Amino acid sequence: MRKILLFGIVMSLFSCSTDNQTVLDDEVNKESKTIDPAVGYYSPYEYSPVHGLHIGAGFTYRMINNTDLNFEFTPFLGLGSYDGDPFSNTYWHPSYGIGDPSSSYYTPNLSANGVKYGNFLPAEPIHLPPFRNRSINTVNHYPVPIDLPGGTNGFVCDYPGSAYVYEDGYFLQKSGKLFFIEFKVRDQTNRIIANSKVRMNFPYNLDVTTTTDWFNVGIVDSYFGEELVYNKFTREICLVIKSSSPVKDIYRFTYQNRRFQVGMRSTANNIDIYLREI
Repeated sequence: MRKILLFGIVMSLFSCSTDNQTVLDDEVNKESKTIDPAVGYYSPYEYSPVHGLHIGAGFTYRMINNTDLNFEFTPFLGLGSYDGDPFSNTYWHPSYGIGDPSSSYYTPNLSANGVKYGNFLPAEPIHLPPFRNRSINTVNHYPVPIDLPGGTNGFVCDYPGSAYVYEDGYFLQKSGKLFFIEFKVRDQTNRIIANSKVRMNFPYNLDVTTTTDWFNVGIVDSYFGEELVYNKFTREICLVIKSSSPVKDIYRFTYQNRRFQVGMRSTANNIDIYLREI
């Protein structure tokens, strides 16, 4: 498989970034395709069970700030498709030695801790001023757009101080996924009033042994120590969320007698990262 050079430039021909205000409505995409109707999970991520590349249609990362506060967050990306063995040095194909230092495909960040799932690479922080939004449209088969430094058409991973290497982007852009964010909310005086994390949504307390389409990966992630599961049809890897999980898909806080919510959620067409007043 030929490596794609300067992917950020290519993405600029197909992706766009917008600042127009988006109304975040819980009824949006009610009719979108359900990955698993039995558990009520919707997702645009869909990977091939043969080669692990994303085969779903293009979708949109919608980053939304519907408040008068400043919203800044750091996206954390990881491998999103399950190839059947979390401990092997290869990923989907024998030549992709992501865990082998002698391989030209070696990815020390994504294959850390002796496993290739549950390791995450931070992208450059994204800042949304009050009542400003941004969208990143993906291209078919490229679920994680990786842009060049200074770009706005994808996630920028190669920034000063980052441990990013080219091979990270090579696999993330084809088989990656956004798993969680770290965020800060500031008031008009630039004072931090909320500082935490939220994860991609997943049905709470789901026991995959009671389902027909979900299975345990057999390891926990390196950041939260939560179980990893995957869908047998789409091969998508997800982080389990329990009632006892300290970090979930929403975070609520109060400021000046007003209540706010930061959250992440997926539909068949979008990935939403948002700050809104509730």
